[in-house]
Amino acid sequence: MTGNTAQTAAVTGTATATGIGNTYGVAGYSSTSGGGVGVFGQSPGSGVYGTGGVGVFGTGSAYGFQTDSNVNQARTAGGWVKAMVEVNASVAPYSIMRCFNSYLSGAAASTPPCGINFTEMQQGLWLLDFGFEVDDRFVSATSAGSISTLVTACTSDTCGGPTINQVLVSTIDTFGSGSGGYFYLIVY
Repeated sequence: MTGNTAQTAAVTGTATATGIGNTYGVAGYSSTSGGGVGVFGQSPGSGVYGTGGVGVFGTGSAYGFQTDSNVNQARTAGGWVKAMVEVNASVAPYSIMRCFNSYLSGAAASTPPCGINFTEMQQGLWLLDFGFEVDDRFVSATSAGSISTLVTACTSDTCGGPTINQVLVSTIDTFGSGSGGYFYLIVY
């Protein structure tokens, strides 16, 4: 079906009902043993698009959502992790060992350094620049290896030092000296 208006629909389904049970505007089923598809969407459009409600809802023992591809989400939306980093702060050369950056796609999203700049400011003080705004996100750091104290992380709104794209991580112990080891950082 083709049309010359922006709201042309190849299939439109509307379901209204009162009482107990489900109603479906469009229901797609496939019992093909080789992996059939109930609803199929091909680029450049959207296969399933939801507005003002739930776009995709899954229940039961099967997958509610499964993908073999990238997932895109607005930076300020919740639900998926924005970035994760495992940092070697113990043995030079200090480096990002494993990482994930949701603002990159393909292999770049999980190939160190994942577009994240990592700098030692002074002993025990590390600056990570994610390349996207993180000061309004939830940031958490966890120590691993030989770090003897808790790792603390702050963004520009919590410590005033870094810019909006950066997180400052301290592995400085209670005696004021830097500790080595590894740390993990998550931006959600």
